[in-house]
Amino acid sequence: MVGLRSSKLEGATLIEVLIAMVIIVGVFTTAVTVFTNVLNSGVSSQKIKAIQQMQQMKIDLIKSETFERGVLNIDSISYQIEPLESGVEGVGALKIKAELKGRTLAEVRFQYILKDQDEMP
Repeated sequence: MVGLRSSKLEGATLIEVLIAMVIIVGVFTTAVTVFTNVLNSGVSSQKIKAIQQMQQMKIDLIKSETFERGVLNIDSISYQIEPLESGVEGVGALKIKAELKGRTLAEVRFQYILKDQDEMP
């Protein structure tokens, strides 16, 4: 038969184990919070796609000279077009806002020169 050890091993008390658990849970919670914050604050591919689409819409709207209020849905992103007051005669302003599931992805505001003074929105 194998001989038994006669030496004793020291164990941790219940208080020490609980303190170690609290420290480990605290570190884990902090790490998850930081990770989530980094994911949410980063530039997503949908945000980049929305900005590129709005820049193209801006070019198309200026070329077609249509500056009415409207809503477009492209690739599940909702683009709201809204005329604004520019405050300058002969200049119009427009806002394009991109939303996905109620969350604003991006917003573009720009001014354009009116060809005809009667075009003021």
